[in-house]
Amino acid sequence: MGETLKVGLHVTDFGLLHQVVAALEGNEFRLQPLNRVPTESQELDVIISDAAQLPTTDLAVISIDNIELLPLQLRHVQRGRPALVIGIDPGGTTGIAVLAQRRLLHSAECATPDEAAELVRRVAHCSLDCTVRIGSGASEIGSRI
Repeated sequence: MGETLKVGLHVTDFGLLHQVVAALEGNEFRLQPLNRVPTESQELDVIISDAAQLPTTDLAVISIDNIELLPLQLRHVQRGRPALVIGIDPGGTTGIAVLAQRRLLHSAECATPDEAAELVRRVAHCSLDCTVRIGSGASEIGSRI
């Protein structure tokens, strides 16, 4: 995706911090643990927090609701939080692709229509502007999603 996103981790639960780091390891994100959240920063692009009351800052803040979707949420912030398009390819194994500005942010496979519908709901909560498109491959499964 280009430039490395600088992510501040304001996570007090050590077990949760370990899960977040494992989900985000790689070269795409530069992670920095924080004792406190700065009101503004040139060194960070976004904050991930487990606080019940999210910190007040000029930076984008992501609450840890779903560790699996943190990479998607960070890529969404990196792109400027544009509209999301969730594409669904129904079939025996349903494929889900999440795009913003024609760039792939996340993909997944779901074993059941219920699993696919739940993932679509969780992804849709990541954006105020979201479109869902269902392919015509397996119309019976597509209608259940």
